[in-house]
Amino acid sequence: MPRTQTLLPIVPFPTPGESLDGYLERLATVNGYDRADLARLLGASPTNPLGAIPIDISRTMRDRVIALTGLSAAQITAMTVRGLGQGSPYKLATVDAGNPRTLQSARARGWFPPKGSPICPKCLTETGMWQLLWRIPFCTICPIHETYLISKCPSCRRMPRTVRASVFKGWMDDPAACGNPTGSKTPCSQDLRHTQAPVATDKSAVVGRKVWSALSGRPMMSVNTDVRPNVYIRDLKEISIVILSLASATPSSSISQSLLEGEESKSLEHRRWTSAPPRDLTGD
Repeated sequence: MPRTQTLLPIVPFPTPGESLDGYLERLATVNGYDRADLARLLGASPTNPLGAIPIDISRTMRDRVIALTGLSAAQITAMTVRGLGQGSPYKLATVDAGNPRTLQSARARGWFPPKGSPICPKCLTETGMWQLLWRIPFCTICPIHETYLISKCPSCRRMPRTVRASVFKGWMDDPAACGNPTGSKTPCSQDLRHTQAPVATDKSAVVGRKVWSALSGRPMMSVNTDVRPNVYIRDLKEISIVILSLASATPSSSISQSLLEGEESKSLEHRRWTSAPPRDLTGD
């Protein structure tokens, strides 16, 4: 396939909330490109890696997407975690999408988007779009369908989109296919639209909607006080860490034992904790 750097013949418009890797897969598919073609179009290389998508995108790769699609830099950034803006719980100022080490450093702080994506099966059925906020560990519930997000493919038993060499999944022409590596040449072909998602309780659904609102940058209220959305998420994280630590503690242990070594002297906001968000959101 040609390495075109001109506007592609067909350019789908991004859907609000869509993740950049899913959008690029749609872009490639409607223009007849496969995964290897897409990597070449984006100029993927050791110095211009794909691994940071959808957390961030390098300026070089962003400029290629602009040339291929005619989208603005703001539209492209909006499909990444960096684009969350004031709702972001992450400090990405030191992250360089062209330098994998800076991304690894950000992941080491904990509660960072995993290398994969939970899903809402009903959303996939209705829109075929992979949502950016599905990746954020604070999101456990779909605010539209009020069901828990599914974090495990029923076939390969791993989180969907847990790819290795590329951020683009196998069967990228089928948005609802799992696409995880299987150890053979054929990726997992499980149709995720048919996965059953447990219904959330009324109280959980209310909290889930608030989390989505905060991550979307909307002003929040907490204890009758206006709070910035990123502060709301930060406080929610700290409360969750304490609850998880208490739930997993032995009778003779304390919260301080849930801290990583050398973190005791740091402020609560800057500490790194052993307690991580549950990998399986449904409790299976």
